[in-house]
Amino acid sequence: NIQRVRATVNGSPKRLNVCTGCLKAGKVTR
Repeated sequence: NIQRVRATVNGSPKRLNVCTGCLKAGKVTR
């Protein structure tokens, strides 16, 4: 499962394709 989320990378928001497992694991901050 892949979601398009706005993740903050180096202080700037970017649109990334992130798997739901990564979101639940806390690897990616929305």
